[in-house]
Amino acid sequence: MLQEDLANIVDRICNNVENRNIQNEISDELINFKKQVQHPADHFHLVTDHLVYMIESANIVKSMLGHCIEEEFFPDVKEFTEIFLNTQKKMGEDRIGLREKFKELYVEKEDISESISISQLNYAIFKVKFNIELEFLSIFINPENNEYMSEFLEYNTMVFLSTLDNVTDSYSAAMVQKMTPLLQLMNVEFSK
Repeated sequence: MLQEDLANIVDRICNNVENRNIQNEISDELINFKKQVQHPADHFHLVTDHLVYMIESANIVKSMLGHCIEEEFFPDVKEFTEIFLNTQKKMGEDRIGLREKFKELYVEKEDISESISISQLNYAIFKVKFNIELEFLSIFINPENNEYMSEFLEYNTMVFLSTLDNVTDSYSAAMVQKMTPLLQLMNVEFSK
């Protein structure tokens, strides 16, 4: 039941995300990253920095959502947004700490173009996943949806978050699968 309910919501969210043309958004960001650097290794590190920041931002979203479910309450939207933005700002100021926390993502392969390709693909997947989760959070905390969303407060926090993770992983991977040729093309362009 939980998985089906979440899948229905995430399906509607994905239609919104696709309508915003997330593929162009991701492409533009990756092209912009490439323009900011001179060397492939710098490109790899820049994409990975942004990937790590997004992963940690998604962790914040899930933590805040988990807290709501654990405590069985809906937060004030303004206060919730302020906490989220302040936490993101502090996190952005601690690049060294984030690099250390996610150091396995910074390991370069022998072929730097392979490292870039993997980093770009991970970035695209997490960008879509983060957008879905952020949209879910905004629906969840919207006071107009409290009655409908209150059924989720009845679930165990870990079960809820794990199910949400599984659903968003499936949807984001399916959406990004359509973008993979574009990401590979961008990597080929960089190495020319």
